[in-house]
Amino acid sequence: MPLWQALRSAKAPRTIAQLQAACQVDYGSVHVALKRWQARGAVVRHPGKPLRFGLAPTARTDTPPDGRSEEDHIRMRLRTARQRIWTAMRVLKTFDAPTLRMSADATEKAVSIYLYQLQQGGYVRVVERGSSKTGRLSVYRLQRNSGPNCPTIRRPRGSSHTQLVDNNTGKTVDISPGVALLRKTKTEASADGGVS
Repeated sequence: MPLWQALRSAKAPRTIAQLQAACQVDYGSVHVALKRWQARGAVVRHPGKPLRFGLAPTARTDTPPDGRSEEDHIRMRLRTARQRIWTAMRVLKTFDAPTLRMSADATEKAVSIYLYQLQQGGYVRVVERGSSKTGRLSVYRLQRNSGPNCPTIRRPRGSSHTQLVDNNTGKTVDISPGVALLRKTKTEASADGGVS
């Protein structure tokens, strides 16, 4: 976590403003984290004005005191963004990418990747193709609303396959490029009256 790294690298106790500037995190997040870490004995508040904070002498410095590594925090932030995107999709039902970004307060990249993964798994489909020539945006529809928990992505250790896991039903779909393409081709053939 950037805030923890800022505390670790500080040679002297730092104010909240200094910590904010060092890690580009909003005041509320810094305040909540410092309060939590202080309660766990990992951070010490130094008296005076303005208040300054530093690591306690007994603090483990490799990971934050909640036991999560930087990688765990990144995964959690990604999951939180996906949950917001999924919730927005369930409310909107039909949407374009910019509307989804604004509704979910997510980045363009996060929305783009998650939309692609959900399309590969059959949860989202394009109902109107966009055009760069006319500036028209693609319109999507959520076609498999399985419940409130967002589907997540898993890559089993030692496997080159990517799986979409539905956290509402427990169902797993292989969305690896080759497998997803084969599944799509079979579905289209069946819809056209072909034998699959």
